[in-house]
Amino acid sequence: MNSRKKIAIFSGVDQKSFYHLMIRSEQTSRFIRKNADEIVHLYGLISLHVNHQYKYKHLMIQAPLCSKAASLLHEKGWKIYNDVV
Repeated sequence: MNSRKKIAIFSGVDQKSFYHLMIRSEQTSRFIRKNADEIVHLYGLISLHVNHQYKYKHLMIQAPLCSKAASLLHEKGWKIYNDVV
């Protein structure tokens, strides 16, 4: 991925042994459908690398969210946390 955005990826297990994937994206520009496609692609690569699917997927962003990107991510099972100030 050729991107200058700052992305942090966290993987963990909760007390009920469910796997969680958390991606935090720091960008100032609007989070658009292209960014959502990149996140979905990145999830696929991570799932192949760790050799399992995550039960819960979380995306934390600090930018305005495009409605098309939001609908795509919700379709794919992502929970979005947006803390735009």
